[in-house]
Amino acid sequence: METTEESRMSLAVLPTPDGLRANRSSASSISVVEDLAAAAPLWRELERSGALITPYQHFEWAAQWYEHVGRRDGATPLIVIGFDRDTRPLYMLPLIRQRLHGAQLAAFFGSSHSNLNMPVFTPAAAAELTPARLRRLLREIAAEHGIDLFALAGQPRAWQGTANPFARLAHQPSPDDVYFGTLTPEHPAPPRLPSGLRKKERQITKMEGYRCGIAADAAEVDRLLAFFRAHKAARFATRGIRNVFDDPGVMDFIAAACHDGLAEGQPVIELHALEAGGDVLAIIGAVSNRQRLSVMFSSITPSPHSRKSPGIILASQMLADCAARGVPTFDFGAGRADFKDHFCPHAEHRFDCYLPCSTRGHLLAATLRVSKALKRGLKANASLMKAISAVRRRAPA
Repeated sequence: METTEESRMSLAVLPTPDGLRANRSSASSISVVEDLAAAAPLWRELERSGALITPYQHFEWAAQWYEHVGRRDGATPLIVIGFDRDTRPLYMLPLIRQRLHGAQLAAFFGSSHSNLNMPVFTPAAAAELTPARLRRLLREIAAEHGIDLFALAGQPRAWQGTANPFARLAHQPSPDDVYFGTLTPEHPAPPRLPSGLRKKERQITKMEGYRCGIAADAAEVDRLLAFFRAHKAARFATRGIRNVFDDPGVMDFIAAACHDGLAEGQPVIELHALEAGGDVLAIIGAVSNRQRLSVMFSSITPSPHSRKSPGIILASQMLADCAARGVPTFDFGAGRADFKDHFCPHAEHRFDCYLPCSTRGHLLAATLRVSKALKRGLKANASLMKAISAVRRRAPA
């Protein structure tokens, strides 16, 4: 029989924590966890060990999303944890399982609410997770858990200079990239606002009740989220777009994540707000860790004060706070916007990886690949997008 990389790999059986089911794996022993509470200790151990992780893969963020959105949508955890020979967690695939068009799909926690999806892995695991090992690992999981398709979308090609192991497999560009900026010792402050915006900023600071900062208590969080909902309802209605924040569980998730950790000064989602003239002019919700602050959502007032560009002014203040905390990179979420060009000179080129494991999975993968490619092409055509926006504004959402 031909000797391959896969056949040479160790199949050592390691002790398995209570509540986890052990499988033999190509790279090391693995456990597939179908209960979020059982995964929590190992998930957090990986975070503490210095594993490469975006803000969206931290346990608290994923747990709040699952409790309020994922579970309600019928998803179940399918968390894959790989161990080294000393039973220490080496990597994790934070996946959920759900049905789509009759197929069993495995995807990352967070769905469209996560701007950056990735496995959680130590630098040592990056070299271990070769394409051959990843393919074998996913085949084994698919066979045991009835997965038709792994739809692993919205992934960065690298994180903190280390290549994402899934970038070595077949993939295609995501419809949107994430644009980011850096705060280095040489350039520790965010880019200065243009003179016109600085003039608007001075005008706002002179308004009665001016305040700019992060929500610090539960009452303030609830008050700001009430303004946020009103902002979004008005904006989506004006543009003729369905209000995604009205989807079941979404605002419950955001509110719970804003409250989680707030008392300790480390909310899962931090709320930044700019207030003046008796109005909340702009709100930004962001997630952060030691490497990145990432904007999840934002809103601006529908009042005439919106002409003072409060969203950009708040973003500048938020980045100044980010610099003071020593967070070296930031982004404003997926998708291109004119204001991002000022703050974010770099692009995080995201990719989608579709790995079918059955005939049904192949059919669904083909559909998703074509759909996402068309969406990317559409978004790259500024004139067409402008025309679509005009039609939306004239038609019911």
